[in-house]
Amino acid sequence: MKQIFTLIILLITPSCLIHAQFQEIQIGIGSSNYYGDLNTTKKNVFQPITEHNAFIINASYSLGYRYHFDEFYSIGAQLNIMSLSGYDSDNYSKGFENAGYYRYLRNLNFYTDLYEISTQLTYEPLRDEKRWYNSKWFPSPYVSAGIGLFHYNPRTMFNGKEYELQPLGTEGQGLPGQQDKYSLTQVSFPVTLGLKVYNPNRRFAISMDFSYRLTTTDYLDDVSGLYYNKNNFDKYYDSQTANLLKALSDRRIEVDPTDKYKYITSENQMRGNSNENDGFITMQLKFSYFFNHQREIQ
Repeated sequence: MKQIFTLIILLITPSCLIHAQFQEIQIGIGSSNYYGDLNTTKKNVFQPITEHNAFIINASYSLGYRYHFDEFYSIGAQLNIMSLSGYDSDNYSKGFENAGYYRYLRNLNFYTDLYEISTQLTYEPLRDEKRWYNSKWFPSPYVSAGIGLFHYNPRTMFNGKEYELQPLGTEGQGLPGQQDKYSLTQVSFPVTLGLKVYNPNRRFAISMDFSYRLTTTDYLDDVSGLYYNKNNFDKYYDSQTANLLKALSDRRIEVDPTDKYKYITSENQMRGNSNENDGFITMQLKFSYFFNHQREIQ
C-alpha cells in the first residue's frame, strides 16, 4: 500500500517533471452510486448503465487540478468526497420468488462516506491547435483513466443506534481460522467519459462526466463471503457483543410461521459474491478556470 501511495504522489506532482502549457482548477458536484452485493440485480460489467438503482443515489463533490499539454493530453489530480449506500429492502418483490427476492429476505444494508484522491491521464481527441486558437465555443469530448486511493467505513442502523461494521467482523473476520478484517483504505481505478465546453476566450469551461471506479475490495458494503456460524460468536466475545454480532450478521426476514427460508442464512451459505469486487460511479457537473496560458484569438 505504501508503494501505491508513493506512486500516486509522484503522478499528482508532475510539475517537477514536465512543462505544462496551461493549467486548470476545477470544482464539481453531482451524484454517486454504489455497485455490489446489495444492488437490486446481479452485478455485471454493464451494470452502471443497465442496473442503475435510483434508491441509492447519493451526493458527490470534487476538487481538481490539471496540467494541459499543447494538444490532446492532460494529467491531473482530483479529490472526491461522496456518500454510498445499499439496501436489500429495495428488492421487495411482493412475495414473488424472483431473482431479487433472496436479497430482500437477506435484509442487509450499509452506508458510508468515502474520500478519494486520484490521478488521471485525459485524452481530448478534438483539442488541437486549429480548434483551440479561435474565438468560438468549443465542445470537446474526453476520456480518462488513472489510479486512486480511497477511505471508507461501512455503517448500519440497528434498534435506533449506529454501528461501524468493519470492527465487528460480521463474517467472522479476525477470529481463529478466518480471514483478517478488511482494510478501510483501498485502491480505485477510475475510468471516465465526459464532454467539456470551452468558452471563446478559453478562460472557463463547463463539463459533464461519468466516472466508474473498479476497486480492490469486495467489502464496500461489508458483504462478501459466507455466513459464519453464529454460535461461535459466543466463544470469543462477551454476551452483549456476541448478541449484536448475531443480529447484524444475519438480518433475515421471516416471511411465514414455518420459516421455510431459514436455510439461506445458515452456516457456509453464500452471504455475498466474493468473486466480484465492488465498485462505484459518479456523475458530475464541473466548472473549470484556466490560467498560465497565452493565446491569440483568430
